[in-house]
Amino acid sequence: MSKLETNTIDTVSGSTTLTLGGTNATTIAQDSATTVTGFKSTGIDDNATTNALTIDSSSNLQFNSGFGSVATAYGVRVWLRYDQVNNVVEASGNVSSVTDSSTGKYVINFTNNMSGADYALGAWSGRNGNPIVAGESNFHNVGNITINTGDIINNTFTKADVDDTTVIIVK
Repeated sequence: MSKLETNTIDTVSGSTTLTLGGTNATTIAQDSATTVTGFKSTGIDDNATTNALTIDSSSNLQFNSGFGSVATAYGVRVWLRYDQVNNVVEASGNVSSVTDSSTGKYVINFTNNMSGADYALGAWSGRNGNPIVAGESNFHNVGNITINTGDIINNTFTKADVDDTTVIIVK
């Protein structure tokens, strides 16, 4: 395979784009908002032998991560590590704030709304080494979700604050 390296490519006749190839060509704009269209690759690095990464016509990111085929990736839209006992957000992504509503109940407010309330919630909590149930699936909203936490003892759920909750939301 041939390799071409250059520091600068200038277009001619005052054009603001550079087009490489004919049908299904790649176009690169010469401005601060550089756009690449029609990009196809057999991989991200020189070692890939099959299509490893694709952005389909609906702008879905698809990739092959060793499962034998390229499929749509569903991203983690929100993640949170929260200490409800001390009301401290320890780390987060796409979380604007957390509201401690009452014992065993808090609301995660999203920085960016979901496109709909049909997202998946995964959560785990611990309290003094004892497992806690986390997650209330009846309160999904586009801008926030309510989480209930507590102990299950003898098949009875009792709300309780927890000092270590990890939450992810996937859509």
